[in-house]
Amino acid sequence: MPALVALRPPAAWAGGYDGSPVAPAVASGVAPAVATAATRHPAWAAPAGAVAVHAAVGWAVAARSDHVPGWEAATAVVAPAVPAAVAAAWWSGRRDGERERVARREHEERITGWTGEAVRDAWAERSRVTAGLEKTVSARTTGMVREAEAGRLAETAERAREALGAMRVLLDRQGGTTAYAERRPQPTPRALNLRVRQSRAAGRSA
Repeated sequence: MPALVALRPPAAWAGGYDGSPVAPAVASGVAPAVATAATRHPAWAAPAGAVAVHAAVGWAVAARSDHVPGWEAATAVVAPAVPAAVAAAWWSGRRDGERERVARREHEERITGWTGEAVRDAWAERSRVTAGLEKTVSARTTGMVREAEAGRLAETAERAREALGAMRVLLDRQGGTTAYAERRPQPTPRALNLRVRQSRAAGRSA
């Protein structure tokens, strides 16, 4: 299409076209602009060549035609550049929009990755603390049983209070108390998915 448009002014010159150069000028500018806008990777050589050729021939037609007003001759030269400029602006805007969408998608992927890492780190830390609390509860309970077996009631009561306190901390850490349930944040979908996988890995149904 751009090649045919570029050949139109020379054909008009060879055929002795003496009409207004405005119509061919607009056609020569619109066709390359449409062809440029329709392609994903525009080639600017053909549209620019068509505009340049038509501008030169437009001046030649105006020069040999005595009845062509000056404003029509000027329009013949300027008209092809208008749709070409519109096509260039449209393509530039589309390119910038695509670049912005790619940047936004990459940013969202980075945020998602950071969130996933933070969730995994939080669950790992929670598991580590829970394991330590379980060991503490087990040790305090074992000490209480030994004191009871030895008949030392005062020591047994103290060990029992320590064991109950450790169990209270463990339950609160696991979310088994009302106070913790009221103040804890709602888990994210990624956190729920990670929790399900941890439960299944531990042999529990989820």
